[in-house]
Amino acid sequence: MDEARTLIEQGGDITLHSPVRSGTVVMAGFQKSGRGRTVGRVWHAQPNENLLFTLILRKDDVPESGLPLSLLCGLSVAEAIEELLHAYSPGAIVEVKWPNDVLVDRKKISGILTEGKGGYYMVGIGVNCNQRIFPGEISAKAISLALLKGSSIDSSTLLVPILKNILKNLESSSAAERLESRLFAKGNRVTVRNGASDAYEEFAATVKGLAASGALLVVREDTGRLTEIVAGEIF
Repeated sequence: MDEARTLIEQGGDITLHSPVRSGTVVMAGFQKSGRGRTVGRVWHAQPNENLLFTLILRKDDVPESGLPLSLLCGLSVAEAIEELLHAYSPGAIVEVKWPNDVLVDRKKISGILTEGKGGYYMVGIGVNCNQRIFPGEISAKAISLALLKGSSIDSSTLLVPILKNILKNLESSSAAERLESRLFAKGNRVTVRNGASDAYEEFAATVKGLAASGALLVVREDTGRLTEIVAGEIF
């Protein structure tokens, strides 16, 4: 994502000084400092074992109404993973965890980080492909395609399906409905952290679904009220 930002700042082509094209992909085999959505969170990836890339999109190419880009891309990743898993793990349950994770059988397989720069969005996507060992407490919460399949895969085979799905879902009228159908914890009790990572309110609630804006709809256990969660996370 840092390299994508530099590319945007330099005009896309250092020689021609032309604007960077929407749809440009910056890939990495290794991250020296993969970061998460909140301060202090990091993304762990062993060198050359996973799919790591940033997609650059012009803001003009992203509809202002509808799903937030992180959720739309989460849906696109989930659908690509499900299609890939169909051949050797057809019973796997692929879900999108609000606001920016993809889970297989309730373990994290992908994360999405979206940032803006000038007239562009940068969508950083990581998918656990061939990594089999994860550090510390993450080992109980993460999974990879290789662990599901029992053998290594060519991670590059997943890139094109993800990009095609993003393009399709940017123009789709059914994306929100399809996302709702695979929303993690829908109908279940969760702990909500509502607000920024350094100033949040924590409470128990039941997940009801998504608002048209992409906000998470929950019913608070303490008040019984339907509440929209715009920023935060669930456990």
